[in-house]
Amino acid sequence: HNATKTEEYVAVSLEPLQALIVEDSKVNSRAIEIMLKELGHKGISASNGEAALEMFQKQTFDVVLLDIE
Repeated sequence: HNATKTEEYVAVSLEPLQALIVEDSKVNSRAIEIMLKELGHKGISASNGEAALEMFQKQTFDVVLLDIE
């Protein structure tokens, strides 16, 4: 019995998300912003936790991407 596996991929469409990127590396932060933009989302960067808390108090974010290293 030879069965061929067929894979199906489902495209998921999300409303544009507002992401807070907490990353101390400017290069990494910019790369994430570009990737999010290509996917139709908006990324706003904070260079540290203190800056992120200030931004979080001023506006609403759908997701927070946090560098914890």
